[in-house]
Parts: sequence; C-alpha cells; structure tokens
Amino acid sequence: MREDRRTAQRAPAAWPVQVEVAGAEAVRGRVADISTSGLRLTIPTAIPIGTEVRLMMTLPGSPDRIEVVAVEGRVVRREEDGIAVDIVSVGGLPERAVRRMRPRLDTWEARRRSPRVHLPVMVTLRHGGGALVSAETVDLSAFGARVNSGLVLRAGERIDVLLPPDGDTEALVIHAVVWDVDERGAALVFVNIAPAAFDRLSRFVTALLKEPT
Repeated sequence: MREDRRTAQRAPAAWPVQVEVAGAEAVRGRVADISTSGLRLTIPTAIPIGTEVRLMMTLPGSPDRIEVVAVEGRVVRREEDGIAVDIVSVGGLPERAVRRMRPRLDTWEARRRSPRVHLPVMVTLRHGGGALVSAETVDLSAFGARVNSGLVLRAGERIDVLLPPDGDTEALVIHAVVWDVDERGAALVFVNIAPAAFDRLSRFVTALLKEPT
C-alpha cells in the first residue's frame, strides 16, 4: 500500500547527502527534510523533474555509529535552492532506515502539534566558554524556541537556554541545539530534557498562553 504523501510525517534534517545521476558527476548537498515517502534536498545543481537519482545519505545517530544507506528516488519538483525527491514509488526507505527515522518523525509530529507561544520572553543564552548573553523569544514551545540576540549563532552549535525562575528559586536551564538561523532569528531545538524540567517548561508555556494579549 502506498503511503499518502499528504499525511506523511515530515521531519527537518541537516545531514549530508550525495546525489548520483546516471552518466553525470555526483552532486553533494544536504537533506532539508525527510519523510518515509520523500525528501527535500538542498543542492547547488538543477536536476530536471522526472530524473531518477540515487541518494547516498548518512542516517542520524551517535558519532560512533555512522551508517550510510543508498536510496533510489525520482525528482518530482524543483525549488529555488534544491529539489524534492519521491522515494515511495520506487521502494521507499530501507527498513533499517525507517526504524532509525521513526522516533524522529514521531517526535517532530508531537513538536509540530505542541502549543507555541508567540510572545517576547526575556531569556539568557549560555554559549561555549560560559558567556551569558540576553535574548528575546520570537516564539516558544516545550520542544524549542526561536530567539533574537546579539550573539552570532550557527546551525549545529549547542547552547543552554536559561528561562526565568517563574516562582522557583532558580532559573530553568534547557540544553538546546541551533537548528537553523535566518532573518527571523535562531531556531533552537531543546534536547535531553529531564522529565521534571519538561513538566516545568510545559507549565511555563501554558501559563504564557493564558496571559491576555
């Protein structure tokens, strides 16, 4: 049974991919997002719609467990900075790739549906070396935030986000990874949150949602 692309869970990604086309030199790029039915790739070369491609990509995982899989696909859309590739009609992801991707897809679906506060909240970012820099949220959820600050952040960096005490004696410290940076600010994904901290963060977000606008 084919997967309905309209309802397929998608997760943003940021890992390298090599695109191989018969009779042409391989093109290196990055996966922008992925589902079990297709991928969006950022690549420097335009590949015509309908072209069959072979993707060599690294599955997400720990640094000591690097696994590269080959995926057959077909270009179904060209975009300004890349292409969209259909993989479900030519076999889909290998089973081991699906097993590795499923937790990420399920987690991202939960993040997509989680309440998000579009209010400015003053927070503190702790960068490498322990430097503390003030920042303001553009939006905030229990899974991540977008922030503006004077700190120059780059995708892939790890930082700490210190949220206001909110009635507790100490600020809430959340570990985060910089997912993307654009004109709207830096998108942060919260990682490795302990259950007690996640509950406290969820209560904080819920309280903000109840504030009058």
